[in-house]
Amino acid sequence: MKEESSASSPGFIPDNSYPEELQRIADQSPIVMMRWKNAPGWPVEFVSGSISQWGYTSDDFLDGKLDHVSIVHPDDVDRMNAEIDVLLARQQANYEQFYRIVCKDGRVVWVDDRTWVEYDDSGVPKVISGVLIDVTRRIEAESRHYEDRQKLQEAINASNVGFYDYRTATGEVFYSDEWKTQLGYRPDELEDDYDTWYGLLHPEDREAASGRLRDFGDNSSAKNYESQFRLRCKDGRYKWIQARGTATRTDGGKLLKMVGSHIDITDKIKKQQQLEEALKQKNVLLSEIHHRVKNNLAVVSSILQLQLDRLGSQADQNIFLDTITKVRSISLVHEALYHSENYGELCLDAYLPKVIDAIRDTMNSPELTVEVEFSLDCRQITVEQAVPIGLLVNEVITNAFKHAFPDRSTGCIQVLLQSSGDQTELIIRDNGVGIAPEALQKRDSLGMQIIEGLALQIGGNAEVTSSPDGTQVRLEFGEMP
Repeated sequence: MKEESSASSPGFIPDNSYPEELQRIADQSPIVMMRWKNAPGWPVEFVSGSISQWGYTSDDFLDGKLDHVSIVHPDDVDRMNAEIDVLLARQQANYEQFYRIVCKDGRVVWVDDRTWVEYDDSGVPKVISGVLIDVTRRIEAESRHYEDRQKLQEAINASNVGFYDYRTATGEVFYSDEWKTQLGYRPDELEDDYDTWYGLLHPEDREAASGRLRDFGDNSSAKNYESQFRLRCKDGRYKWIQARGTATRTDGGKLLKMVGSHIDITDKIKKQQQLEEALKQKNVLLSEIHHRVKNNLAVVSSILQLQLDRLGSQADQNIFLDTITKVRSISLVHEALYHSENYGELCLDAYLPKVIDAIRDTMNSPELTVEVEFSLDCRQITVEQAVPIGLLVNEVITNAFKHAFPDRSTGCIQVLLQSSGDQTELIIRDNGVGIAPEALQKRDSLGMQIIEGLALQIGGNAEVTSSPDGTQVRLEFGEMP
């Protein structure tokens, strides 16, 4: 109920004549007009035909079948009557009430009742006149708005998000209750000013956080602000806060105000730190594993080298040399991973020269010197790709040393690595005597089977071509499926 001015105001119908024109306007209006006379029960002496919008007729009231109270919602009757008693006792000349009307078909509508009262000289009401306006849509809209605000507030409370409004032009700052309770304070325990925020900052974050805010204000084109820092809680603990804001600036870019939010991300930061620590421990473990595997393979290689000196035939020695170079190729994979920051990948362009240098150290002799030329694009490969590629290169280079340069003291091998997108091409060619055509056509030789088998392991394709000017092995492969 809303009280209006207590000044005297005449009723909207000055007498009982009810001119025909006024009657017609009242009947067609969406507003329902009523007039009650001072008699027991305050009977209705006039009601406009617009009462039909609620399913009733004027005669229902003028014949005494219904009175005003009989169509008021039962839950609102006592409140409405109590308000009227108080207002009339004050000799209120006009007033406003809100209550519900029950329509003839059972519908319920909200009405805004605006009433004028005429008093006699002794202060006794003579006539009461009023207009009833259907405000159901407005009330329902306000109710929905209130419910939406309540839901929003509940969501804000549940999410523990604090809000701030920083007016840089005046220096005024507003912190929401959630901004303060987020840190364990009551709303009245923290002042709404810049110094509150600055004073709560962790000493290690103070310079960076305040500097970031200052730089944002000075950047005339910046619209969105974001920062992370720690704020001190009432109990002395610190919480990590994700701060975001949106700027309002003048046409010249000067910051007028910034409105934003504070989100507690302490749990997120802790989980991130735990994950980083777990990853660090995992990397240490992987590094140790690769280091030990490399050392163990070095021991195996040394044992094979010792056995090599005891072998009598050249054929047996060649078998052992092949095995030694293969073991070293695998060992180099683990050595590269041991020194890599990413224990799942290594650089092929850095790995290949080490593999080939190890083979050359083993295979070079006083009778033969082979130079190796490299042209390598940068290419990352996985552990699953590294071992087969290393063994394939070992097979090709070893065969070149053994068969490409008979009766010669020098030779040359070229190694080309080219990448395009996710596809990689590795070419190894020598300037030796080549492979006899009939031998090249046989695909069942051990060397060819090894090359093709290793290429298939990485989802690639190997092609061997030869001429009197030398032999070329071309390997194509992509990302591991």
